[in-house]
Amino acid sequence: MPISVAATGGRSTQIQNAATLSTNTVEFTLGYQAIRSENVGLTFDLVADRTVQTITEFNAPQVLSSGAGIWREGSELTQMYGRRYAKSLNELTVDENGIVLNGQFAGLGNTSTIDDYEINDLGYV
Repeated sequence: MPISVAATGGRSTQIQNAATLSTNTVEFTLGYQAIRSENVGLTFDLVADRTVQTITEFNAPQVLSSGAGIWREGSELTQMYGRRYAKSLNELTVDENGIVLNGQFAGLGNTSTIDDYEINDLGYV
């Protein structure tokens, strides 16, 4: 991920690994050969898997990823945050510092708090 660095070397960012992941994967495969002859064969296969990747250590400020996720310690890489209009300030996600993670100002450099939001005339945040 891009990390801000001193611009003395001509660049303002550097790509670095900033996280430690815990990964757990389960895979299941089942195959059945229904027809087996000299000229014809019919096989049914079922494959399923489930992977959970959790960020166990994150050595950078939280990041709003391009895949609509928020990368921070304790979050899963597969968590996604879509666009849904909140009707209550209680629906906003706030981190331990009081920063709103899923509001209109979410992303790099975000410092918005609940106090920066209000319910409009249509009943939406």
